[in-house]
Amino acid sequence: MGQRDWRLAVVQLPEQIELGKEPETLRQLQAPPKSQLHATAIDSNIRTEEKTRELPVREKKNAGLIQALTKQWEKLRNRNENAGPLRKQLATDTLAKVQGRVAELAVNHKASRILQSCAKHGTSEDRAAMLEELLPQFLELTKSCYASFLLRKLVSTASKPQLQGILRILRGHIPELLRHPYAAAIVDDLYLCASGQQRNAMVAEFYAREYVLFEQAALPKSLAELLGTVDASKKQQVLRRMSIHMQPILEKALIDPMITQRLLAEYLLAAPSSLVAEAVESLAGPGLLRIVHTRDGAQAGCAVMAYGSPKERKKAIKALKGHVWTMAQDRWASLVLITALQRVDDTSLLRSVIISELLPHLEAMAEAKQARRILLHLLAPNSSCWLPPALAALVQPPKRIAAVAVKAPAAANEDEDEAAEELVADEAEVVIEAQGAAEQQEMGISKKEPLVRIQELLGQGNGSLAQGLTLLASLKGPALLRHAAASDVAVEIARGGEHGFLGGADNAHLAAMHTAVVEAAAEPRQSATADAPKDAKPGEQHIMEDYYSSRALRSLVLMSRQPGAAGETACSFAAALWAGALKGRCNLWVGTHGEKVLAAVLSCGSEKIRQESHAELSQLLDQAPEDWAKALVGAASS
Repeated sequence: MGQRDWRLAVVQLPEQIELGKEPETLRQLQAPPKSQLHATAIDSNIRTEEKTRELPVREKKNAGLIQALTKQWEKLRNRNENAGPLRKQLATDTLAKVQGRVAELAVNHKASRILQSCAKHGTSEDRAAMLEELLPQFLELTKSCYASFLLRKLVSTASKPQLQGILRILRGHIPELLRHPYAAAIVDDLYLCASGQQRNAMVAEFYAREYVLFEQAALPKSLAELLGTVDASKKQQVLRRMSIHMQPILEKALIDPMITQRLLAEYLLAAPSSLVAEAVESLAGPGLLRIVHTRDGAQAGCAVMAYGSPKERKKAIKALKGHVWTMAQDRWASLVLITALQRVDDTSLLRSVIISELLPHLEAMAEAKQARRILLHLLAPNSSCWLPPALAALVQPPKRIAAVAVKAPAAANEDEDEAAEELVADEAEVVIEAQGAAEQQEMGISKKEPLVRIQELLGQGNGSLAQGLTLLASLKGPALLRHAAASDVAVEIARGGEHGFLGGADNAHLAAMHTAVVEAAAEPRQSATADAPKDAKPGEQHIMEDYYSSRALRSLVLMSRQPGAAGETACSFAAALWAGALKGRCNLWVGTHGEKVLAAVLSCGSEKIRQESHAELSQLLDQAPEDWAKALVGAASS
């Protein structure tokens, strides 16, 4: 008896229930076990599927064909029973049955998957035949939920002539397609497969209409290049067209495609401040995480941190929670973190979201090629040694002047009103730039002094970043100096940071690091290199002979000539190194990597050490020690 049957039986005994009686039949009418109910539901589903399969073909288009293809598809996707040649044959046979109906079947869920398998396992001729049949309806199919996956498969495997044919069909529709979630993914795949010239043509559709109408028009390589060659009137037209196309994309958060990220980076660099503020407001949030892994996306992310208001910056920083360590290891995403640490005034928020996630990974961070830049930025802000000019341009976007509020003239309709507001905002910005600094207001200005911000980020006491760095250096100082990437971080820690952020030689952890490094340098040469020093693995050689540590020690000793607290700490280390490891033992290191350290000592900031080292080296060298040192340390010795 089913579930409904026993309930019906109970309903049919009202007089017995009312009298309070409990007949034998009622006790027997208990609910069946759950296993029986589950089996009943499965039987019902099976019967429903059977009825669906039995529907006439006229009630469900291509149902019979899809049902027949499904059986063949099961064989096609069975990787155990079917090898390569058999799969190709199955794919060819399947496509022969659907010839002339590919476009109809592509919009069906199951049929689209069958065609995708045929495109994957079929021959290039099979794919070419499918693409040729789909080309007349390619534009419409890009917006189909199921057909878009088939089109993406065909685009990714298309030849150069086939790509050119697809681009010809989509010409003039790129901005429209990037506003559609399914079509945007196809355009993204097409952009990744296209050549440089084809990419520029796709992007140029956002600039001006003539690049769509005239195929032979000279294409600009970027928006900045185009704006540099046109007058002010044309510049406003280009930016207005860009704004019209970019606003819907930003509102829908369709910023994953590479072409969109390129356009976004160019737009934020060239658009008026009022439009940039709107774009930054749209980007500040979880969507930022989807673009920071590319160069253009990181440039947009840096712009959000640089130009955003305190509220927008706070929203963007909170969106990074849980992803900071992953971002720190990425080449481009790490730049967004550096910009945040450099521009955001809310240091308590930065410590709770960014610094707290980096503290457990300090050693791995120092040894990571990309993540170490964050530490180096905090210890030596804006140093060109650690941040090349090309990356510094991303971290430090150009200053922008906020546009004043100007009321737009009355317009006949909504479209004209929007265009008038954009035009007035653009003209207002030009007026502001012409009026002088008295009325200018910088976008995203940071009120806190940079040195104060860094000092607050490093912190003091237990659990602070400063303590974590100095403790790491005291425990693993020599090992960090031998590491290719971590050696630079170790040098900055050893001198206490550029402005003495970590403290001087009186800091217990820094003093312990200096002592450990001096002791490692004072070890007998044979104890580290054994009988075959040239065969020693990297990181196992003597600290004076290791390629990276010898250069790191040279840099640290030369920093003793710099003024300020950092120079004093480096000078203290140079004195300890000379007295504890090098004095009277210079003959061991002449002719090895260690002679670079000796040359640095000869040029250090302590007059006493320079004299003592000069006297000892004069007896070992065939030339003047100054000339010998100049060749090893370069201009730094002068």
